[in-house]
Amino acid sequence: MLYPGYFDLKTALRKGDNDLIIAVGASRSSIPADMPDGFDYEKERYISGIFDNVDLILSGTPYVKNVQVAPDIEKKTARVQVKILSGDKQTSSKVAFLIRETATAKVVGAFTTGKLDFGAGSDNTIDISIPIENCTLWSPEKPFLYTSR
Repeated sequence: MLYPGYFDLKTALRKGDNDLIIAVGASRSSIPADMPDGFDYEKERYISGIFDNVDLILSGTPYVKNVQVAPDIEKKTARVQVKILSGDKQTSSKVAFLIRETATAKVVGAFTTGKLDFGAGSDNTIDISIPIENCTLWSPEKPFLYTSR
């Protein structure tokens, strides 16, 4: 499995237009030996390429690197873990969370932290549980979904 790559491009960006070029190896031998790769035996030859989305995200600091949401069915809550990274300067910020019904966009859970301090170059994890108002469980007969933001 390949994992996302995160690259700080601040030193490469120039005022005005910039081009982002993504190089994809032409053969399996074009990647380092310690890099995981795969092979589809249904194809006659190896065809390299990008098999998922490529996003260029311009953000300030701090920024969210990863979010994981897991339901706690018995407590009717959503456990949210967020990894937040800060840049090369110390900063502080509040972090807000919303849970909505997918079909109606109605907010059924929310939480906002107090002001949090993020040290320069720090890696911070926020771990909270958000109660879900009138929690409806998913079933094949009633595929009820929520979104988090």
